[in-house]
Amino acid sequence: MTHQIVLYGEIWPRFERNRLGISAARFEQQLASIDPGCCVDLLIDSPGGDYNAALAIARRIRDNRARLTSYARYMCFSGAVLLATAASQFFVEPDASLFIHRAIADPPDRKLEAAISSEYAAELKLNRPGLDLRDIWRWQQEEKTFRATEAVEVGLADAIRNW
Repeated sequence: MTHQIVLYGEIWPRFERNRLGISAARFEQQLASIDPGCCVDLLIDSPGGDYNAALAIARRIRDNRARLTSYARYMCFSGAVLLATAASQFFVEPDASLFIHRAIADPPDRKLEAAISSEYAAELKLNRPGLDLRDIWRWQQEEKTFRATEAVEVGLADAIRNW
């Protein structure tokens, strides 16, 4: 039996009622509630959000990679790309877009932004070993948007497929 976890909205550092999105703790609760022998489809439609929360979720997905498949429904931006690419298979729907950018700290802090951007690139490379770090860094600087076909062509996604 396949279960679904919907990652819709922003990625937050902590769960708050009446707020669209997901936190690392909430994702962990949802994943833990599903029998470990079951497969899970992750349905993603997210503009990204808190980097540390996205990183925690992506690492948890990677720990359970064998049973998780991700689908980018429409929007898979920023940290949501880390989540999607951490699954064993990542499919993009025909109208989906992916967006990769450099880190932006608030308040601005160039050292912190550089460290986060480097860590993001390394994590994305872990998720997708066929990617070249130089390409990831270039995409971050260009603030690159990928349509479904482009995401598959460059190796970010496995195929275009409707959920």
